[in-house]
Amino acid sequence: MIKVQITGEPKGHGKFIWAVQDPPLGGLSRQPLLDACRALSAAGVPDNQYAGLYRGDKLSMTCQVGYGRKWLVFEPSSGTIRLARWRPRPYSDFASGS
Repeated sequence: MIKVQITGEPKGHGKFIWAVQDPPLGGLSRQPLLDACRALSAAGVPDNQYAGLYRGDKLSMTCQVGYGRKWLVFEPSSGTIRLARWRPRPYSDFASGS
């Protein structure tokens, strides 16, 4: 299992700093396991490999890289929090500064 370690939580942001040692990856995310799965997949890790989210030595959750990369946590302002299909943002969103 690939260990995705929570290494920090910037105060008041609701995001987590995560890191993987091999391959060396990391980021800042509201959904660190799912974002780590996307980064691992882009780095060539097979879809059937498991990734686990750790806080210190405690395992919080796991999933296969191929499963985790396909989902995001959808948090509507009203309603139920759920998983939704992840889609990359179009380049035009970044170019226009959205």
